[in-house]
Amino acid sequence: TFFLSTTPYTSQQQLLPLVSAGLFFLAGFPKKQEHFFAQGAIMIGIVLALIGLYFFVLSENYSRLRLTSTFYSHNAFAGFLVIPFLILWQQILQKRFTRNIMLWVGIIIVTTAFILTFSRGGYLAFGASLLLFLLLKYRDAASRRFLLRDTLTVFLLVAVSGGIAYGIFTLKSI
Repeated sequence: TFFLSTTPYTSQQQLLPLVSAGLFFLAGFPKKQEHFFAQGAIMIGIVLALIGLYFFVLSENYSRLRLTSTFYSHNAFAGFLVIPFLILWQQILQKRFTRNIMLWVGIIIVTTAFILTFSRGGYLAFGASLLLFLLLKYRDAASRRFLLRDTLTVFLLVAVSGGIAYGIFTLKSI
């Protein structure tokens, strides 16, 4: 926690985005700005994931084979990728975006990059945020019938992205 940390500066640095995001969402903002923010977060996440995948494939450093993109730490990059993943997932779950193939391609790119970070903390953050997302989305009884379908879709998405990540990692080690 923040108060028991042995490195308070790092804790303060990690707390700042959380507090600012919380204030941003508590203050509320118009629908146009919400859409602009969501599209911006998605685009930044996909571009950074593609840059990271490019660097990962071309890297010759086999002693530390973790996807970091333009971030210094793979843990920070994994934590960052959770946000574009959740926004992409929310847009896919909306009925008007169900048939959009670009959202599916984007979420597969982001999830593949996320898996290749090999960040245990990122995996825990992903699971916790996805659990919270599903609990908040399906809190009423009328929408719970879609919970199993959406949960299985996430598992399928992670399995497909895991297969792609395994293929990239295997190709990299040849």
